[in-house]
Amino acid sequence: MNNIELRELKLRVESLPVLENRLMTLEKTISAANEEMDILLKAFEKEKRDVEKIKRDSFSVMLIKFMGRYEERVEKEIGEELGAKLKYDKIVERCKQLQEDKGALIGRIEILKKEKREYQNELSQRAMQLKYDHGALGQQYFELEEKAGKVSKELIEIKEAETLGVRVINKIAAIREHLKSAENWATFDVFTRGGIISHMAKYEHLDTAASECHHLTALLEDFKKELRDVKGFSAPVHLGIDTGTRVFDFWFDNIFTDLSIRDKIRRDQEQIDLLDTEVKKALEELKNAKKLAGETLYKIEVTKEELIINL
Repeated sequence: MNNIELRELKLRVESLPVLENRLMTLEKTISAANEEMDILLKAFEKEKRDVEKIKRDSFSVMLIKFMGRYEERVEKEIGEELGAKLKYDKIVERCKQLQEDKGALIGRIEILKKEKREYQNELSQRAMQLKYDHGALGQQYFELEEKAGKVSKELIEIKEAETLGVRVINKIAAIREHLKSAENWATFDVFTRGGIISHMAKYEHLDTAASECHHLTALLEDFKKELRDVKGFSAPVHLGIDTGTRVFDFWFDNIFTDLSIRDKIRRDQEQIDLLDTEVKKALEELKNAKKLAGETLYKIEVTKEELIINL
């Protein structure tokens, strides 16, 4: 295969994602059209039954004839039946056309998939030639592959950090929910001097939040480690939650008033909110870093492909 043929093949293959998206859209259109066809079929069958009913119901026929409106009523019902039939026939025809369009589109996609395999095989064979080419092109290709490997590794590290960051956010949300419930019960105690039930409910939420906080501390350590592994990561993040010495440190010690408990819960909520903001800031930085790495990797692959095609 010469270079001109390979470029023409490349252009055809590049239209494959467009056609695949078009097929997805077409399938949704077909699904909607089929639903509409079912609705119109039911409407047509109803109108048909109405016509049959007025012809069959002798008492109604006799009454309508007596009033001199029989022909008018029959014509009206038949007209509605014909109108419903026309709408149904129209949607049936549209569904048929859509299915034909889908078949033709699938045929084009299958041809392009075959050509894509041919294109990729040709690229693979040429890439092997470049790897063993010790000239300038071979060196350039080697350097591009080496750079692509580094960027791919960075991308994996970014994704791993993102995954941990999302877990941290979910854990923070769970803690916030328990603190909010505990605050509500503490407020209830302040204004009503609640009894054993409200105290038990409040401390159950506090105990759960404390347990979740210990899990959060471990997650944060892993998250910070992953952030350090991401090359060039410069987000101004100061992650930390002092579960060992401050957060919830006096829940089971000397609690003097319900009001002080509520104030302590609110301070813990502020700390959790601050942590949430910092983690989300880090995740936004990771998102930008992932986008940049993806764009860099794409440009490298395009350059490699151009080298191969021009071989």
